[in-house]
Amino acid sequence: MKATPDTKILKKRPQVPRLIPSACLDCGSEAGYREQEVTREVEFRGEDFSVSYACFVCPDCGSATLSDEQMAARMRRTVEAYQERHGLLKGSEVATRRKALGYATQSALVEACPVISGATLKRLEAGTHAQDRSTDVLIRKCFEDLEAKRLNEDIAALLKEYNPSHAIFAEVSQCIAGESKMSFDRFEFQSVIEIEENTIRTRFKTMGGVTPQTEFAYAS
Repeated sequence: MKATPDTKILKKRPQVPRLIPSACLDCGSEAGYREQEVTREVEFRGEDFSVSYACFVCPDCGSATLSDEQMAARMRRTVEAYQERHGLLKGSEVATRRKALGYATQSALVEACPVISGATLKRLEAGTHAQDRSTDVLIRKCFEDLEAKRLNEDIAALLKEYNPSHAIFAEVSQCIAGESKMSFDRFEFQSVIEIEENTIRTRFKTMGGVTPQTEFAYAS
């Protein structure tokens, strides 16, 4: 579009790093600020949290100031404290579970589970956002469904490699199809597939013991 005298051109204001002054802003001490770790009360969403974080402190009067990086780090620790108090998934936990499922990028997970907002996932994993309870339940359900689907696919692929006429394979196949329930102790293979049994047993236990689709009752 060709600019005209009446056209307003909006330019984004560049972000300028916050500079730490050489003298204390409160007492004027020329000693300046020294970086140190402090633990103080931080208010977040109407609640107080005891948070440890790095900041610059005046050695004379004790007043403190923070750089941009320190402010961001304090926010992440405060958000984590909030999530821990309320039993919500932390951003690091979300990222770990996403990668464990094989989704290298956030967009890949959003594509597999569209109910999760890409913007929410980005802020959550960055540690700058604390989700509400309903969003947390939604994310957990998404992970559980994807983990169950992956486990079912792994078991189904394994069963194809062996004799499908074996009674235990038929029983497991019915569980995968959602036609019955079984105790995981009944999921016993002969010596020829002991390694595969241990692998699935470990995977199954790691994923929480019970999946919505197979409804295995883990009993060890």
